[in-house]
Formats: sequence, structure tokens, C-alpha cells
Amino acid sequence: MILSDAEVLHIAQLDKDGATTNADDTALWSSNLGGILVREGDAAGYAPGVPLGQFGRQLAANDSGDVCFTCGLVGESAAQNAGLLSGIPSPVPDLLAKRGVPAPTAGTGAAQFDLFLDDHVLNSVGEVAFTARLAGAKAARCLAPARHRRGWEPGGGSTTKCLSLYAPRHPK
Repeated sequence: MILSDAEVLHIAQLDKDGATTNADDTALWSSNLGGILVREGDAAGYAPGVPLGQFGRQLAANDSGDVCFTCGLVGESAAQNAGLLSGIPSPVPDLLAKRGVPAPTAGTGAAQFDLFLDDHVLNSVGEVAFTARLAGAKAARCLAPARHRRGWEPGGGSTTKCLSLYAPRHPK
């Protein structure tokens, strides 16, 4: 993606040069900020002992320096091994939502985030809109506030809000 100041920002697949392995071969790369900003294997900000895993395909960014992407969370249980991150990568963006954590929406009971779709968007103030599949085959459209108004509680819960639930249609 190209931002208004001509910065090129993208999820990079790093070359296997002998020093790069499958555990650290994707990164968030910037043309204006000296190359790699965040790399697979870097510690997740919410839990220093949890390295970031493989990055997703879609990247959202704004001219304020915020980025948003999905990635694996290495070392977490299989039920909680993926997340959606957003914010300024210094050193890593904030965790907005995590697989296996209850989705903050009325009427879902114990429905938990299961899969984050590659449709997240980020506006100029850092708010993130995204869609997530919930355990039980429902999906939710969610909104996370700008970084200066958000918080993540490691035990579960966040200031992210799910605005609507729907049943995804499957092609026949």
C-alpha cells in the first residue's frame, strides 16, 4: 500500500538466506522508516513471552502511523493462537481481539472470537472496523476505538465492541 507521503508499506515475505527460518520469515516493511518495523518472532506487546506468528495477508494503515494486521500468537493454546493487532509499531501494535476470547456483544452468550477475516479497515484517527467469525458459525462486525482510547485486559475483554451479528451465507 502507498500512503499519502509516498511511504510504501506492506507485509513482506523474507528470503530464506540461511539466517531466516519459517518462524521469522514475514514482516511489516516500510520504505520511509528504515525497513522492517515488526517481524514474525517479535514479542507480542500484551504478553512479552508470546512471539508473533505468521502475519496475515491484508494490511491496513493510515497517515498517522497506525497499522492493522492479523497474525498468529506462538506459544498460546490452539484455542487462542491468533489475533488482530493495531496501533503504532513501537515495538509492536496493540492486541485488539484474540481467538478464544469472548466477543463483546450483547446476546452472544459465550460466543468467542474464532477467525479474523481479512477485511479490516483503519480510519484516520485509528479506529478499526473488522469482521470475525465466532465459535458456533455466527459472525460479528466489530469496531475497536482509536489507540488512545483502547485497552486490553489479559484475562479477557477489551474496549472493542461488536456491533452486529449475522449468519454468513455459504455458496452452494
